[in-house]
Amino acid sequence: MAMHSLTFRLAEHDKKHLAALATEMQQSTPCEVTSSDALSMLLRDDSRRRQRYGPHHLRDVVCKRDAGGFAVVRGVRHDLVDLSPSGFEWSYLGAGPNDLALNILLQATGERGFAYRHCGRLCEELVARIPHAGSTLSSATILAWVEAHQNEERVADALLS
Repeated sequence: MAMHSLTFRLAEHDKKHLAALATEMQQSTPCEVTSSDALSMLLRDDSRRRQRYGPHHLRDVVCKRDAGGFAVVRGVRHDLVDLSPSGFEWSYLGAGPNDLALNILLQATGERGFAYRHCGRLCEELVARIPHAGSTLSSATILAWVEAHQNEERVADALLS
């Protein structure tokens, strides 16, 4: 079996962040941790996350109320709690709807950074507009929204470069 090696070229600020991460990790373990170790761990974590998330894992998000009027959401995992420990909600701007938007974006992209940057906007444009009684937010609608905003980021990044 042939061994392949990868070479990464990191910007200077990325090298500093990686070194800081390695130092932080070193303080929490008796083992020696290098920048290469930290990078390997980050890449493994990213690979695992992409196996659990992404467009191929996204389903329609079904929002409905149970007999007691409590929110029941199917089609999205509740992996990140940012503002609402009490759970998902919709039909208004607030902590529960924001957490629903955050988890929808994480499920759709596998990218925490993108999810955190855009959850407020997804909440405002889609989640807060779901009727109080409930409805279904189709995976096609979510993926179209994500694609549009990823394209906006690419254009903005290109303009800043």
